[in-house]
Amino acid sequence: SPELKLTFVSDKDESFTALLEAEAFDFSGKRLSSWEKSPVFRVEKGRPVIMEHPKVFIFQNDFEDCYWVFRVKRKNEVLAEALYFFVPPKELNLPVPKISWKLLSGNQLELSSNKFAYGVYIDVPDGVELADNYFHLLPNLKKIIKFSSSVPPETLKKNIRIKSLADTY
Repeated sequence: SPELKLTFVSDKDESFTALLEAEAFDFSGKRLSSWEKSPVFRVEKGRPVIMEHPKVFIFQNDFEDCYWVFRVKRKNEVLAEALYFFVPPKELNLPVPKISWKLLSGNQLELSSNKFAYGVYIDVPDGVELADNYFHLLPNLKKIIKFSSSVPPETLKKNIRIKSLADTY
């Protein structure tokens, strides 16, 4: 079983208690396993909180076929969220996702995917600046990307190309 060491550091001025949640998903979005650190742990500014080898990794799936989502929460507020993979990207059995997109008002682009999309890249014409342009899309969740543009909307619509890591091999 892989070993994992989790370290949290806060830059908030106040100390607080938090909860760690972990969930494993396959690339279609099916939850395979979940776990939460109980009781809550205490976070103080600048002082690392280290948890080694949480017993969260006991399940029957291959590590090439899943990812983990870790969340640090205070009450119902998500303070931090991170994805974790147990193998390098080239060893993941990534599906080829169907990524949908549409332009929204206010210079926003909405994306969603039917499956997990690793390393999404948006190719846009010169004159378009995206606020974010390398990220993962979780299945069936929407992501809004803000942008600035000197390109007419119709030209932009015709020239947007979206790829993920699975499209490259």
